[in-house]
Amino acid sequence: MFRKCLIEAMSNNTARRLRLILYLDELTPGNVIRPDNRRKLYVWYISFVEFKLHLRNEALWLPVAAIRSTILSTVVGGLSSASRALFKAMLEERPSVLLTGALVNVPDPTLLQAELKVYLGDEPAVKGIWSVKGFAGIKPCLFCSNIVKKTSELRRLHPWLKTIVEENKDLFQPNRNEDLWNAQAHLAAQSALLTKTALDTLEKACGQNFCPQGVLADRDLRNYAKPLDSQFDSMHIYWSNGIVDLEVDLMLQSLKKEPGLNSQHLETYVNSWSSASKTSLWLKDFQFKGMASQLMQLFPVLSYFLDKFLSTDASLTHELASFRALTRVVQLLKRIKDTAEVSLQHTTELAKLQREHLSLFKRAYDAETHVKPKHHFSLHLPEQINRCSCLFDCFVTERKHRLIKAEIQHYSSCATQFERDFIIRVNEIQLSETKDHAQPCLIAPKLCPLGFHVARRARLKYVSVAEGEVVFAHGMAMVVRACAEVDAVIELLVETYTFVQFDANPLSRVWRKSSIARLVPPECQLHFHLMLFFLYFLFLSLMMFFCSMFKQSRTSCRSLAAGHSWATIS
Repeated sequence: MFRKCLIEAMSNNTARRLRLILYLDELTPGNVIRPDNRRKLYVWYISFVEFKLHLRNEALWLPVAAIRSTILSTVVGGLSSASRALFKAMLEERPSVLLTGALVNVPDPTLLQAELKVYLGDEPAVKGIWSVKGFAGIKPCLFCSNIVKKTSELRRLHPWLKTIVEENKDLFQPNRNEDLWNAQAHLAAQSALLTKTALDTLEKACGQNFCPQGVLADRDLRNYAKPLDSQFDSMHIYWSNGIVDLEVDLMLQSLKKEPGLNSQHLETYVNSWSSASKTSLWLKDFQFKGMASQLMQLFPVLSYFLDKFLSTDASLTHELASFRALTRVVQLLKRIKDTAEVSLQHTTELAKLQREHLSLFKRAYDAETHVKPKHHFSLHLPEQINRCSCLFDCFVTERKHRLIKAEIQHYSSCATQFERDFIIRVNEIQLSETKDHAQPCLIAPKLCPLGFHVARRARLKYVSVAEGEVVFAHGMAMVVRACAEVDAVIELLVETYTFVQFDANPLSRVWRKSSIARLVPPECQLHFHLMLFFLYFLFLSLMMFFCSMFKQSRTSCRSLAAGHSWATIS
């Protein structure tokens, strides 16, 4: 698949210079209850901007470097020093895809050149690469020169200075790459003259750490590694300990104060909605605990609940207005993510909705307490999307971590060449899996009494589907009920729903169940023959009886739109 996407990207790029994405994250092997901190490590992945919507596939993200956190803690300059070494290695390799280019067979020998264009990661990763203070510093934003933290006394010294509470982006003063490089040079010049305490004060004022071993201090890298090419991803900003997580928690606490609203009633209502994971959402006593994927299932259901039952509650006027504004932002982000070439109209609308939401959020809750740096970071998403005409997030790389975590268990944390051997092995496994899974296949198939194989999950050409998930094709929504291999062809048994109307809630659509149909991926051709209806009704009944693999669906038309569709976003 990587080769096919590379051929397509190069054929559409007459300059033959592709834009390289570098993603960095720290991961901890083991399970949540018992993490294995001895093997905790940072991993760098690369891919290309030109892959666009295909970037959702884990196979298109290649791990190129890793370092254990225990080793990194002994490196002078830390993560920035390690990133500098990686950038230099990419420039010094022969042939260098960043300098002279490299010949690749796609299918004929073609010169491939690339430029480092996007540095993707959560806030700690971006902060580590450039050795800046981040949200804990007086100047929390890499992209703004006049934004200071909420508690800083500097905001009272000059009206030009703004805090992260400010929603008007026109008042932000953008940083330049030269400003960041000059600040590091100024720190270097003053380091020999100032005491440690005075240097610490200067570092806080500059928003950087003095790091002569880091990327910003290396003049040779300035043509290739530019700090303002960094991007915060929408997953960490909104879903992973982000804005949505915060506002859901605040709304639940507001609901807890509502007279007559019982926690058990809310939990029963929320968990009655179907989800692809078939697991209940961790909502108990007006508190939610769960991962980003579970939050994405809860959010549209909670939004619909508020609109249906509490829309006229005067005591929640401001909270409901803020929640609805956030709903509109999230819905637009979903549309943008599903768009291969994002237009300026999309990002202009996004900036407007984000500004409206932050304004309403400050009206509903105490700004000094509840506005977080991620509210400010989110306001930079439109300009970052414009830079590459697409939205990047880290859902795919988080899924990619599963391969890393599974393989790292086989390596001793004391091995002298741990990182080199580990990265080679991971890429070998990925290459092997790419070859083995080039054709669609069932995952964990079982023989059906009718004589063909069935399964709960199937791997198609570019994605995997599972029982309970939703597929959209030909203007219809289809809930997968079974996967089968008939005459060497992977087929899906689906319930089809036809669109009826839009709902008042922007995350909801009304669909009507129509029939059972057969879907043959990847052509997505639906066949409505009475004979097939009979065959698959019989097939489904026997499957439920003999294999105990399928459960009776309780999907309502509205739950399909608000529950299922969000399960497939990531």
